[in-house]
Amino acid sequence: MADATQYMYKAKELTILLLKDRGIHDGFWQLLVNYGFGAANMGASEAEVAPSAIVQLLGVGIQKVPEKAPLTVDAAEVNPAPPPT
Repeated sequence: MADATQYMYKAKELTILLLKDRGIHDGFWQLLVNYGFGAANMGASEAEVAPSAIVQLLGVGIQKVPEKAPLTVDAAEVNPAPPPT
């Protein structure tokens, strides 16, 4: 069997992974994406140069929000705190 070479995550799945990575056990959280935008004259050849938009993915994180919404994850449900010892 071949080894996997790619893994894709939906927004909620990535939010859950980040909550678990940071040890967050309470609150409503959602994915936060930081984009950069630019413009340039570009084309595959000099004859195809046209005004173009450039989008950069600068960072991905999570953000706490005050209430549940469609893309929000409840940390208490997906990453419950360990029982006290």
